[in-house]
Amino acid sequence: MWHSKLPSMNKWLLGIGISVFPFVQELVPASEFGYDYMTPAPSMDICPDGMCGEEMSYGCDPCNVGCEPEGCGLGLFSGLPSLGDIVAPSDKCFNDFVSPMTNPVYFEDPRSLTEVRFIFINQKIPGDNILQGGNFQVYAAQIRVALNERLSIIAVKDGIVDLNSQLLPDEEGFANVTAGLKYTLYRDPCQQRLLAVGAHYEIPIGSRDVFQGDGDGLFTVFTSGGFEFAEYGHVLAAGGIRIPANRTDNSQMSFVSAHVDYEVFEGILPFIEANWLHYIRGGAGDQLGGATDGFEGHDIITFGSTGVTNDAENGQDIVTLAAGTKLRLTENSELGFAWEFPVTSNKGPNNERNRILNDRLTVDLIIRY
Repeated sequence: MWHSKLPSMNKWLLGIGISVFPFVQELVPASEFGYDYMTPAPSMDICPDGMCGEEMSYGCDPCNVGCEPEGCGLGLFSGLPSLGDIVAPSDKCFNDFVSPMTNPVYFEDPRSLTEVRFIFINQKIPGDNILQGGNFQVYAAQIRVALNERLSIIAVKDGIVDLNSQLLPDEEGFANVTAGLKYTLYRDPCQQRLLAVGAHYEIPIGSRDVFQGDGDGLFTVFTSGGFEFAEYGHVLAAGGIRIPANRTDNSQMSFVSAHVDYEVFEGILPFIEANWLHYIRGGAGDQLGGATDGFEGHDIITFGSTGVTNDAENGQDIVTLAAGTKLRLTENSELGFAWEFPVTSNKGPNNERNRILNDRLTVDLIIRY
């Protein structure tokens, strides 16, 4: 009796299969994977020939194991809580990368991220310059909002500056605010490579007591890229140019930054970074009554000094190195420490230091969506 029911049961199962198949085919077309339905479905860590690095309809390349399973699925927000149709989660296909730390206003991570980055900076001022030594602290929070896996809004400068100089009274005030857009031109999750471009504008609404709020603002255009090496190492690099809206009040400069890290233990990534700032054109230098001739403020502070270029072709160069460690606390958070110091002397005609940086400690905490 039991055997006699097999033909009818088989017909019943076959009928269900025929009914469901068109919906499965519409949901996940065979062409997306380069496979037909007569072969077994590929696992998420298999990269079919010719598919590596291609964007899939899921918004994530399934051949990259870093994307599975929560980062890839049907739809842009699959597996992740949604904040609506405007804000997207951070690009999860490059979770092994960590963000750079030094040159914080200009050294931008190439990934499309939704995050808050809390920053503390303690910088010592050389004693043999116009400010006669001292220090300043910065308390800031950068905000980045991904609109999709390529386009993001970035707010990279804000916060409070606490200036303690031997020359001037101690002052505290708001920093300028800088915001713009970043677009990831090239992203290859399978090879772990990215390239982004972007631009931002520094709004001069800060306090002049801490050398902010001068001029008509600063426009910056930049490019940023990165790649993975030796499975646990990463290289990031960025370069760009900062152009003042008013050349009288602010100086013009270009910059190049680089970062190399390697994950020696799970979640622990020592790194080194280098920054090169080249001044192309000086300003009027009136923030200290014209006394800042040849003396500039690195990245956070801008004096708009005269004399930062020796002639029409040769400008002042500031080169720094940094060493530090990133701690990946969770999949969506990281904590970093960096110590930065200059390797260029930057001395003026009277042997005074023409830079505001003696050394700098930077601590950051990043929380991502």
